Amino acid sequence: MVSRRKNWVFADSSDAIVLWQAESCIPKVRTLVTWNVKDFAGRTHLEVKSPQQYLRSP
Repeated sequence: MVSRRKNWVFADSSDAIVLWQAESCIPKVRTLVTWNVKDFAGRTHLEVKSPQQYLRSP
């Protein structure tokens, strides 16, 4: 799936949908929690964390 954003080219179209939904909730949402951190890191203004990282954060 390709979006208008140059950094939104995903091999898995469901990743693009997840990111689009998460970003549509900014500023209420500041963190995207996912098992696939590497798929989202550097592609969003949201903080991207694994579930373990999220549970350890203050």
